[in-house]
Amino acid sequence: MPQSGETRRRSTDCRATVGHGCVFYRRGTIRPVSRQFHIVDVFAQERYAGNQLAVVTDAGDLGGERMQAIAAEIDYSETTFVTGPETDEGWPVRIFTPAEEVPFAGHPTLGTASVVRRHLADGDPGTVSLDLQVGEIPVEVRERSGGETLWMSQQFPSFGETIPHGDLATVLGLAPDQVDDDWPVQVVSTGLPTIVVPLTGRAAADLVVSRHAYLDGPTVNARVEQGYEMGRPSLLHLAARQTEDGIDVAVGGRVIPVARGELL
Repeated sequence: MPQSGETRRRSTDCRATVGHGCVFYRRGTIRPVSRQFHIVDVFAQERYAGNQLAVVTDAGDLGGERMQAIAAEIDYSETTFVTGPETDEGWPVRIFTPAEEVPFAGHPTLGTASVVRRHLADGDPGTVSLDLQVGEIPVEVRERSGGETLWMSQQFPSFGETIPHGDLATVLGLAPDQVDDDWPVQVVSTGLPTIVVPLTGRAAADLVVSRHAYLDGPTVNARVEQGYEMGRPSLLHLAARQTEDGIDVAVGGRVIPVARGELL
């Protein structure tokens, strides 16, 4: 008799597939394929650097609570779930932190697009679009310095409320004179709200240099390095330009495959 959860079939009824398929198990019995997941390092120049991301494919029949539990178990800053095949709006994807679902995040978008392009999409597309809660986000593959760099076109930034400098300094454990009064502390969002804090001292000097270097015209091109103190150095490429409709913002970086496996 078939074991619990198994179905007896003739050998011609099923072949190994990727997705909601099945594989042969023991003699004449089959079981569903376990869900695959991929681990990639985003904004990295080599493995074990940059931002870690887990991407679960074939997640269409998972509910939100199950996705949240998986994200908490993996415990990266974000885990993404590809929930179906490509549509006119792109590949449907949901993003979870260990605590909650978020509508958008930068490195999960790039990392998921890389996995989709390598393992799910037909051919070798130059652009992969993801259908996120904030809408469609296209990700383009460009050659840079002998390797592939993925660039995502973000939504136009929106500028929200300003926050009193002293209040923010207290929350961050900074002295009041470490926050530059010449610039606002403001909530800015291209899909996920972030508080932008202008600092004094060397940080302010760097900011001023950057403004003079990159904002003399209608475009911005910048290279951002971070993560060294955490032992996971990252390299981001930023580009922006003013248009009649708003500010076009693009963020680029490399995506390095690290591992793959399956959820049992």
